[in-house]
Order: sequence, then C-alpha cells, then structure tokens
Amino acid sequence: MIAVDLLMETALVSVARVDGRIIASEFVSGISLESAPRLASLIGLVEKHADAHPGFGPLRALSISTTGTVDDSGTIMSTTSVPAWNGFALGRRLEERFGLPVRVENDINAAAFGEFALRVGEKQLDDGDDLLLVALSRSVLTGLVMGGRIHRGRGFNAGEVGLIVAEGPGPVEGQLEHAAEIIGSAAAVLDPSVIVIAVPMAQLPDAIGEINSHLRESRAAASTPLSFEGHD
Repeated sequence: MIAVDLLMETALVSVARVDGRIIASEFVSGISLESAPRLASLIGLVEKHADAHPGFGPLRALSISTTGTVDDSGTIMSTTSVPAWNGFALGRRLEERFGLPVRVENDINAAAFGEFALRVGEKQLDDGDDLLLVALSRSVLTGLVMGGRIHRGRGFNAGEVGLIVAEGPGPVEGQLEHAAEIIGSAAAVLDPSVIVIAVPMAQLPDAIGEINSHLRESRAAASTPLSFEGHD
C-alpha cells in the first residue's frame, strides 16, 4: 500500500506492508498548485515507489490525505489552499490510472484516525472509542473519530471550524482562548475518550498550558476531567 499526505506544496509518501509496517518514506517539496502538473507529480510519486519495492508484491491500494472538503467518492468538493482542485474527482482519476482501490480523505480527518489507530494498536483505546484531534496553526481545525469511525457530517464539513487564532504560522501566548472555548464545547457535547492537540513542537507545552488554564476558568468544577495529549 502507498499513502500520500498531499498538502499545498509538499507531499509525504509512505510505503507500507499489508500489516501496516512502513518500509519506505519520502518527503517532497515544490508540488505545483496547478491542476494538471499537481496530478502528474502525485502519479509520478506513486509510480516511483510502486516500482521501487518489487520484493513486497504488487501494489494493492492507495490512500491520499489532502486539504479541503472531500466527499466519500474521493472528490475534493472545495479547497481554499488549492483552488485549481475545487470539484476535482481525485479518487476517480487515480482509480482509472492505477486500477486499484483508492481512498481520499481530508488531511485532518486522516490525522485523527491515525492518532486513533495508533492508540488502539497500543491498547490505550478500544476500537469503539472516540477521539477528538484539535489542530492549531493560524486557525482551529478538528477531526473526530466516533465509535471507531471518522465522523464527516452530512455535508462532509464536520470539524471545519476555520476560526483564525494567530497572525503568523502558529499560535502564541494569549491567542488560544477561542481554541479553548471550542475544545470545551466539543468535550461537553461529545465526551471523547481522549483529546489530542496538534501544534508546532516549540509551542506545544505553552499551548497546552494556556488551553488548560482557560478551561479551568470556564468549566464547572463538577465537569468530567479532560484527557489531553499533545502532538507536534
């Protein structure tokens, strides 16, 4: 299996065996934002890595995580990061090209499920548990796993909060009160087994500390304690 995390101008490619063990990975920058060359780069990366590991048998499936709202057919319904791919049927195009099952998922949803699967594999969570991932950069984005499945919502927009909390590439002290409000509200409604906060590593301890401080001030004393895990 080959998985590609395709962001605005970068791609992280991983090759894994059917048991999930990663056997190779590559980070690539300079990915075009234009539709045709972007697709060509993605296909080229998949072909390169599919040909590089013949000893592990034929390629069986592709998984792509990317920015934007993605429906269950693998069509990118909308994306502000790569406007040329608004309405682009990426899943269908890759299935036609490779003749394989293809899964295309929003990047935050994919990250949330990855965090969930890791904890299930390590026996920290059961396969029917819930997990909320909160990704903080300039804005607040969330991914939710409920009952062991990604929750996308009726219009595939669940978690697309989009609240701007920082002027630069990541949050700094004093900019996380709104993020704490979102986390507190989500925790009260969803009661997840664990909440994972993803921020740049250099800002991780301060970010979690500030969010916890805001939550202590806003949540009732009798509220169920929240379980946080930081992640860069």
